[in-house]
Amino acid sequence: MIEKLLQIAKKNKEKIVYKIESYEITYGELLKKAEELAKSLENQGISPVIIYGHKQINMLVSIVACLIAKRAYVPVDTYMPKERIGEIIKLSNANLIIKNEEIEINNIECLSIEEINQKYNSITKKNENKNEIAYIIFTSGSTGAPKGVPISYSNLENFIRWISNLDGLKENENITVLNQANFSFDLSVADIYYTLFNGHTLVGLENTDNYEKILEIIKCENINLMVVTPTFIKLLLLDNSFNSKNLPSLKCIYFCGETLEVQTVKKIRERFEKIKIINAYGPTEATSAVSAVVVDDKMLEKEYLPVRNIKYSSYKDRNRR
Repeated sequence: MIEKLLQIAKKNKEKIVYKIESYEITYGELLKKAEELAKSLENQGISPVIIYGHKQINMLVSIVACLIAKRAYVPVDTYMPKERIGEIIKLSNANLIIKNEEIEINNIECLSIEEINQKYNSITKKNENKNEIAYIIFTSGSTGAPKGVPISYSNLENFIRWISNLDGLKENENITVLNQANFSFDLSVADIYYTLFNGHTLVGLENTDNYEKILEIIKCENINLMVVTPTFIKLLLLDNSFNSKNLPSLKCIYFCGETLEVQTVKKIRERFEKIKIINAYGPTEATSAVSAVVVDDKMLEKEYLPVRNIKYSSYKDRNRR
């Protein structure tokens, strides 16, 4: 899996891989920074690493570095209170926080990428790491207490292969993907890894409350694919400028995280006649999604939309591909 990621980055080294607001990074720059950080992480230890921040460029650098170093990463967004972060540290046994925004917590190293490289890059003896966990995402659970969900490299690789061959996405060779979800939310796994492993460009939303600005970004960045929740689209539909005439580049919407209602799809189709709508389903434990289907007109005649089709889309079918 890592070898493929490195190949794609080298092949597309001049291409923008991620941009947010006025910041952007190419595949080449991402790879260079991630490999340097990965070396430092290999020297620092083998325990899980907490990646703290929001959607900064260095959040993606940190994620890729952890993958290369085989250090399981735990994405933690800045909205989380310190008490919850403390619980996550204890439950994950993390011994390092890569801070992309300022944070100080007792009994654990909180270092920026530059500080980590300065402290650990020159160490010559690397720790042997046989870790098979790619990342751990903490959900609130039914009780409201943090619950860590570990996802292995094999699970993640399987998901990447599945989503890259999903009907509605597989024919796209060069697209721009909109990221709505925070990196600590498993929906972001779909847009991050679909982008990285297919040589696409990811555009992050810093603020998902300013819908006029969001529509401006979709238009100016020529967004082709949106990875979003149904609630997010319902809010965009309140603006009459959310239509194919104003946003001609938008060709596909991938839904997951919530139930997609028939009426929502009908409203989208009124604005975007030819758009492809993918209805995906899956808990965090299933690596973001376990099944999906491209919604057609016949499905809109029913009360509820399906989340899989006959051809494939279940977890069992995914493993066969």
